[in-house]
Amino acid sequence: MIHSPSGVPVNQDTTNAAVLIEKDQTPFIIGIPGKRAIRIAWWLAILALIVGSLLPSDSVAIQTLDRLPLSDKMEHAGMYGWITFLPSLCERRSVVIVAALGAIALGVGLEIAQLLTGWRDFEVADMVADTVGVCIGLAVGLAVRAGVRSGRRSRRAVGNGAF
Repeated sequence: MIHSPSGVPVNQDTTNAAVLIEKDQTPFIIGIPGKRAIRIAWWLAILALIVGSLLPSDSVAIQTLDRLPLSDKMEHAGMYGWITFLPSLCERRSVVIVAALGAIALGVGLEIAQLLTGWRDFEVADMVADTVGVCIGLAVGLAVRAGVRSGRRSRRAVGNGAF
């Protein structure tokens, strides 16, 4: 049995087991394949966001989105929340901060790019919705991460006879 830097036992067989990973002194559980899958989903979401933001408003994809019973601002907040939620689950604190600030900068940059394309509208309200989404995604992701960390401590305490 090996121990993490905090002294918590860690399963040596990490091929299929969840392992304890310590980043910025904040332990959390995630399987190594799961972390890779989250990173892939994160980059695919960013790519979809960029492409979707720069498509002409008369494209099939944008017309389909317009038929959804959601406001444009909810779509913005949801997508920017998603691209901030994903890294907050498993990345180091410094990466999460850069990702959140980068998502806000991406929102501003894409609005400017839409202005320059001539086929999309520039809206400050979209940038506000993007920023609200980033804040919500970050808050939810960190809450989920804290819940996992808390659950880990509870299971460890029960295993040690604390309860």
